[in-house]
Amino acid sequence: MREEQGDDVTISMAKGSSSNKRNTEANAIEVEVDQVEVPPGKFNLKLGG
Repeated sequence: MREEQGDDVTISMAKGSSSNKRNTEANAIEVEVDQVEVPPGKFNLKLGG
């Protein structure tokens, strides 16, 4: 996950080996979306797959 200038967040999901999956899960955080204030604007959600 990457934050750019406090506005943009990119979520990258590792694909491939199980070691990458474990590493990604170990560094993951959970966010309650209904408790997050999102500023107006355009957002892109990119999921690997």
